[in-house]
Amino acid sequence: MKRSRFFKHSLLVRLLGLLMVFLFLSAFTAPEKPEYGIYDPNHYLTDETIRLIRGLNKVNSQKAEKFQVGVYVVKSLDGETIETVANETARAWKIGYSGDNNGALIVVAVEDRKSRIETSNNVASKITDYQTNRFLKTARPYFQKGDYSNGVLSIANNLNYMFYSGSSTTASSSRSSYDYATNSSRLREIEKYTAGSQSSKRHRKSSFDDGALGFVVLIYFIVMIIGFLFGGRGGGSRGDDSGGGWWGGDSSDSGSSWSDSGSDSSGGWDGGGFDGGGSSDDW
Repeated sequence: MKRSRFFKHSLLVRLLGLLMVFLFLSAFTAPEKPEYGIYDPNHYLTDETIRLIRGLNKVNSQKAEKFQVGVYVVKSLDGETIETVANETARAWKIGYSGDNNGALIVVAVEDRKSRIETSNNVASKITDYQTNRFLKTARPYFQKGDYSNGVLSIANNLNYMFYSGSSTTASSSRSSYDYATNSSRLREIEKYTAGSQSSKRHRKSSFDDGALGFVVLIYFIVMIIGFLFGGRGGGSRGDDSGGGWWGGDSSDSGSSWSDSGSDSSGGWDGGGFDGGGSSDDW
């Protein structure tokens, strides 16, 4: 009898152990947050799309009420539900800013033909599940054509626009007055960042050109004065007036001094409050 009980107990322990191993192996583990919060291991997104999303987050980081968007684009969900993947990833990455918790995650699974927007609780108070579903449906034609970049940008822009101008209290009126398709075609905040960056670069380049011209003129007059004072002394002096030693080394700095440093981190990624808000779609 004791031997039979021992055998049953041992078998139960083994079965429970196997069950725990199975659950551990099948549980989804979110990847470590990539730089700028854009996970695209298979390179479905263009470099321009990544730059624009980074720019959008940077613009928002300078506002009183900060809103942050993460992007997760993969080939397959590997048997997991898109809701699980989105929620676990949003929690692991801590999308948003501490105190505000205003974050959203865009998830696209290419081979599964599924997409999802995961919103934090604070964002869900401004952007309803109905609206996020409309954003996904607006992006659906892009995904159907394999244009994942414009699909993601469409969603990001609609999220950003509705966060800063919409409210869940006006959801019913926004259904008829808000043009999802038209708004998604113009990346308002993203374009603002891009235009501002280009303007800043042009201004810096212009300032550099003016300064460089003044420097060259100053050097020219110094050379003329030295030549006037010492020109008659020593027959070999003309060979030293070519100018290479005066500014030849400095000219190489003009191309690198004004290049982008790449350190445009927008901060954040210390938010939370993701309890399953948002919606899913497939195409």
